Amino acid sequence: MNRLMRMPTRRVPPRPGDTTVAAAPPPTAAPPFALRPPPAGCATITCDQAVFTSQRSALGEGYRIIAHGGGLTHRKKAELTRRSPSHGSLARDDADAFGLLAMPLAGGRVAVAHCVYAGAEHTGRGGQRVWSHYAVLDEAAFDAFGKNPMRVQRAMAIQTAPQPSLAQSLPRLELPAWRGADADDPPPAGAMLEVQLRLIDLCLMRGRWAVAGLACPTEALEWAWDLVPPCVRGRLSLSCGLGFCLGREVHITVVDSVRSGVERMIRGHDVHLRDLTQPDAPLGSPHVGWIDLIRAWAPRRRWSRVAALAGRIEGEGETLNRIARLCLDLDRAELADDEAKADLHERYLDFTPECAVEQELLAQLLAATEPPPEPDEESEDVAS
Repeated sequence: MNRLMRMPTRRVPPRPGDTTVAAAPPPTAAPPFALRPPPAGCATITCDQAVFTSQRSALGEGYRIIAHGGGLTHRKKAELTRRSPSHGSLARDDADAFGLLAMPLAGGRVAVAHCVYAGAEHTGRGGQRVWSHYAVLDEAAFDAFGKNPMRVQRAMAIQTAPQPSLAQSLPRLELPAWRGADADDPPPAGAMLEVQLRLIDLCLMRGRWAVAGLACPTEALEWAWDLVPPCVRGRLSLSCGLGFCLGREVHITVVDSVRSGVERMIRGHDVHLRDLTQPDAPLGSPHVGWIDLIRAWAPRRRWSRVAALAGRIEGEGETLNRIARLCLDLDRAELADDEAKADLHERYLDFTPECAVEQELLAQLLAATEPPPEPDEESEDVAS
């Protein structure tokens, strides 16, 4: 079923009468991009692993899980098998192409796959064989990456290499893990900032989205995950660098172009197509206040600050907007005159914080707008 519902986003034109393969997008599609290695000095975590590919054996030669760790149950393996990419599933034909598939699993763990080509397909279908190496992380291991699947993929990429043969039983996988953005990681700016904000907006919304317009998808996705609360990161599933596939049932699928045939595939299904470079792609989530905060702080290069703030927020919805208003009013207090400070102080005297972050920000705001003490009458008499 997955093979019938899969759609590459950059392929040769379809054969006459073939309704399952998308036409190639225009030649302006984004060029291949590389994954950055992990920063130096990372701690090491361990997790279960699995490999999904096609390999001849006594059991057959089709796509299946050919090796896995001891912590994966039959139900987990069945879930991975149902949603894993198979023959022809990478979006590009380049020998060094790669893809990412990240999804929460039943029971609380998260699976992140780094998908690459592993030489020629050995069956009569031709083309290149896809090799998907999975890290299956429990909550603590995923938290060590800041609940950011792009970092997991970067950690896997430095050691994922297709093997001609594997023992069916795999040891636990060791990965370097880090939580924050790299110190030299350039944040988006200019027109790309608005693209980034629209991506963050989609992350905060419910539903399933096919998104185009990301020049550097993995970097944009890594920033987007950092700038939403952990509770949102933990529930999102993602596909990037793979052909569009309804059967994977992911929240966000990155595609090369809106003209890649995806629109025809999603017709009649509850999936929305969005070109993030288009100014008519409005912000649709109820978190506009949070988006406004990121937009206001971006020119001041406060990306790490807003990411640290997002990492401490335990809710979403109106909680994000309340925290954003507090932050922006703190900024206003820095430049306000005494009258404006008094107005801010009065406005927040009856504000009731709903979480620890709000409580801290409120205390800072009230301290910053505290009216100066009135001169003591006795002191005035002494002075006179």
